[in-house]
Amino acid sequence: MIALSHSRFLVLSLFLLSACTPAEQQYCARIGTPVGHAEYNNCVNYYYNMSNWFERDRAPCLAEAKKVYPDYLYDRGGWVDMGCNGWNRYGGCGIGMTRAYPDQWKNKRLDELRLTLMDPCMQKKGWNSASTWELGRAKPPYKP
Repeated sequence: MIALSHSRFLVLSLFLLSACTPAEQQYCARIGTPVGHAEYNNCVNYYYNMSNWFERDRAPCLAEAKKVYPDYLYDRGGWVDMGCNGWNRYGGCGIGMTRAYPDQWKNKRLDELRLTLMDPCMQKKGWNSASTWELGRAKPPYKP
């Protein structure tokens, strides 16, 4: 068994606990209203209201972006035939298959291309970002 010092155990414990913390608790703690704070319930309510509003506005923007960059363009990896990788003991060619992992760079680039289409759509709906509602909403235009 691995012996952990007290400080390492504490850091590891905090890391593991934070990995299991619900998103709304993490958000509220980040803005200074942790569990037990007088305004915690208001913070959670705000978190869910904004998340739901953002997702309702984001869904049609994402659908439009998917028309230009459909899901089938994403690389999901799979099995690749490596061809003859040597001779077996019976004189036949040994066929080799290997696992090809998804191309993360290509998938990230497709996400970025989708966001270039989604950003203007979300801005028309009043959001500052197509990635997260936490960047807030744009101020309404000044009307004299």
